[in-house]
Amino acid sequence: MHEKAAPRFSHTSGDKIPQHPRRSRLSKRTAVLLSLLVFLIVGGTGGWYVSRRLSNERIAQSHVQATAQARVQATARVAANSYARFVAINGIMSGFDAQHTAVNPYEQVLNPATVTGLTKKWAFRTAHDLDQSTSSPAVTNGMVYFGAWDDDLHALDVASGKQKWAFHTGDFINSSPAVVNGMVYFGSLDHRVYALDAISGALKWSYRTGDKVHSSPTVVGGVVYIGSADKNLYALDATTGKQKWAFHVGDGIFSGPNALSAVDNGVSASPAVANDVVYITSLGATVYALDATSGKVKWSFQIDDNVDASPTIANGMLYIGSLDHVLYALNAATGTVVWSYRTEGQIAAEAAVAKGVVYIGSWDKTLYALDAISGQKLWTFHTGDGITASPLVANGVVYVGSADASFYALDATSGTKKWSFPPSGEFQGIFAAPAVADGVVYVRSTDRTLYAFHIAGT
Repeated sequence: MHEKAAPRFSHTSGDKIPQHPRRSRLSKRTAVLLSLLVFLIVGGTGGWYVSRRLSNERIAQSHVQATAQARVQATARVAANSYARFVAINGIMSGFDAQHTAVNPYEQVLNPATVTGLTKKWAFRTAHDLDQSTSSPAVTNGMVYFGAWDDDLHALDVASGKQKWAFHTGDFINSSPAVVNGMVYFGSLDHRVYALDAISGALKWSYRTGDKVHSSPTVVGGVVYIGSADKNLYALDATTGKQKWAFHVGDGIFSGPNALSAVDNGVSASPAVANDVVYITSLGATVYALDATSGKVKWSFQIDDNVDASPTIANGMLYIGSLDHVLYALNAATGTVVWSYRTEGQIAAEAAVAKGVVYIGSWDKTLYALDAISGQKLWTFHTGDGITASPLVANGVVYVGSADASFYALDATSGTKKWSFPPSGEFQGIFAAPAVADGVVYVRSTDRTLYAFHIAGT
């Protein structure tokens, strides 16, 4: 039986030729969509990776910043505690301490780098239309104290600038308050010395002198040392106000271009106290060293013109400026001249002494930095008008005001200006020394305002 042969196909017209199966091809549109999908997947993964990496970097950076900020705040707290301990033991007064060094060694927040970021924290305005008081602020226990031409001693909260209390006297207050052992001591042009409770402002005692009291008190060992225009330096018991002794200074110089009236003659500066010796200047052109217990003269030094500046004591030297244009450096034990430096104008401001450098302002519109041992000039900084406000030094920065209506912060090493206020002449003049405490700068101006400056966020 024959098998049937497989059919044979001819390539004749009309015959259907079988086709081999083909792989399907993507359309261009589909290919583009797939490519886009792949790009999005890959790109999304890469974007997620980059985003995650940036996020991690930001977290790390924030952690570093938070750690640094925590360290700064911890350092500031330690410094603030050191400041508080110092004040608890020694009090705070004109020139910062009883030697009037005008140096705050406990400041850590503000330095030549950070001081450029100072901004106004608050401002408190007194009632007098033109308050030209030279009363410098004293800062302690969350309060700032200062006197004014509205006849009041003001106590403000350091955080808000709001007034806690005010004590009214019978006349202007030029005296810078001293805050010691929970008491505030100051003088008034109403001829009196006052002692108030630092928390409530309640009067503890007052002592009447024979004339106006421009002098700022220095309080050491339970004794208040303060001068009066009646030509006396008084030593008063800090608790009771009872007089321990009084020293009468000589007459002033009433001739020449710097002549002073007899009414203005006397002791207007603040005494400095060191090693049981009281150092006092008078408008009678004399510097005295007195025994702190008895008031007896240990030595005296005569100057060629009236002296209206407080003495500064540092490292066995006494620094004092005079209206004869000269800064004198005397041996504190003997009163002999070690060196002197002549400026081009009268000197009515106190000196600040820090790390072997004396900083002093003059009416010649210049702040001088001099070597404390030799008197050699290190640098000068020029302002737009005379300087009668005493400088203050804290953590490598010199703070000083001028009659040019500006307040300056300078690098203590080079004299380079790091910051100033105001840029538009808001102030009318600055005649009082500033205060610096716990990262805040306090400045009095004749626009009858006390300003507080800080670094925002601190």
